[in-house]
Amino acid sequence: MAILPPFQPATPKPSERARMIEYYSSLNEELRNFNREKLREIKRKERLRHNGKEALEMNRAKLPERGINCAQFFESKKYCINSVSLDPGKKIQLHRHLHRRERLVVVSGVASVTLGDRTFLVQEAESVSINFADWHSIQNPGKALLTIIEVQCGNISIEKDTEYFLETTL
Repeated sequence: MAILPPFQPATPKPSERARMIEYYSSLNEELRNFNREKLREIKRKERLRHNGKEALEMNRAKLPERGINCAQFFESKKYCINSVSLDPGKKIQLHRHLHRRERLVVVSGVASVTLGDRTFLVQEAESVSINFADWHSIQNPGKALLTIIEVQCGNISIEKDTEYFLETTL
């Protein structure tokens, strides 16, 4: 029976070892920089909270006469993320977007969504998809504040792609 030498893990060649050290060093540096930036962002948000301002910097559009609050979280050329709040009994009028789709997620409350000729309720933690050129409207039929996260996908830079249906009363 032959006696085997003790197991020794393979050591990388000096050039491979140097390359691995360089790779992991750069990766660690990227992680340190990422963590620094994340920490700065958290501290900045905390300072804003303590100063009595909103926790997140958002583009806010307050429409007090209609009871609708909109806050834009993020916008790029291809998509946009908004938060929309409706007071009880308030409604976003019937409209459509010609160049973008929407996904609505109800965060709190209950939404009455009109999509085409159908009207249905969307509960908390449920969502609804709205395709290009679909006429749609959102209403808060409840007694509590309705909050929706809205993700718009498509050509966001075209602001005039929204058409409103003129509701007339006889």
